[in-house]
Amino acid sequence: MAAVGVGEIVRAGRERAGLSVRDVSEATKIRAALLEAIEHDEFRACLGDFYARGHLRAIARVTDLDAAALVDQFNLLHAEDRPPVGEPATATSAVLSPTSRASSAASTASGRLTAGPALAWRRLLRPIRPGV
Repeated sequence: MAAVGVGEIVRAGRERAGLSVRDVSEATKIRAALLEAIEHDEFRACLGDFYARGHLRAIARVTDLDAAALVDQFNLLHAEDRPPVGEPATATSAVLSPTSRASSAASTASGRLTAGPALAWRRLLRPIRPGV
């Protein structure tokens, strides 16, 4: 038995709620053309799994669908290749090499600030003080 497509679920939920594509578009701020692509299981228009999942959650809120089940179905049928469980994601490795991670950790532990990722995060997290 073939799995039910995510687009088919989205379309059926929208129709059950008595909403047009335009209604859902206005409520979610997702372009109507993108909603139609999603209803046809064409998720490349979303430009990545992250955005596709976000769009599906927004659509689910408006159409009273179960967002978690909808995203699970998307992951089952459409999710792009991910690194195997237990392997680190390449984005983490690309941001900080093992050498810079060790030096950042050492400088943070010693209380010194150095240029690089540790300093950037501290700037983002510190409270904003007027006049400083």
